[in-house]
Amino acid sequence: MSTPVSAELRPHSGIDPDKYKVKITLAVESGQPIYGDLSPADRQAVLKAAIAGIRNALPDLEVPATITTQDVTTA
Repeated sequence: MSTPVSAELRPHSGIDPDKYKVKITLAVESGQPIYGDLSPADRQAVLKAAIAGIRNALPDLEVPATITTQDVTTA
């Protein structure tokens, strides 16, 4: 099972995404194990909402984003 763990955004104002203004990194980290964790769907929803908020805050920039997942196995 893949679990979303982070997202990275690199806002830029031109056609060259390598000339980004800043790098924004978002992470969803587990809390205390006794309390459980968010489901993979909830983690994905949180990251997508954060990305949407950042894009809305920067309407004059292109804001490509990538979400990184981590494979989780249970025994």
